[in-house]
Amino acid sequence: RMISMFEASCASEDVCPVFQLDMIDRCVRGVSMPPLLTGELKLLQYLGSKPGVWHSARSLSKHVFLREDPVAIQLVWKYVSTLRSKTIALPGLVETCRRRGYRCPLTVHVVGDSENAL
Repeated sequence: RMISMFEASCASEDVCPVFQLDMIDRCVRGVSMPPLLTGELKLLQYLGSKPGVWHSARSLSKHVFLREDPVAIQLVWKYVSTLRSKTIALPGLVETCRRRGYRCPLTVHVVGDSENAL
């Protein structure tokens, strides 16, 4: 089994890294990146609120995007792909495992007014 950089840092320190998701600037604080789209923000917020938990694309489409149609799964795939490309400075922020789904191995705290940002 491969160990992500976040798991390695958690094993060597007392506290796992925590990132702040800025809903106003639409980015992860302290990381140079393009602004996140609404779907990317929602996805990262949901995954980061349940660190280490695997979620299927179907589950994410239902809980994040409130959709249960087959196209919604493709929506999850697309947002995961674009989220990864925008957070290239944070490799492993969103992990994928075939037949398990997606997870964020660390805690993401939301800062800013999330009601007005989305």
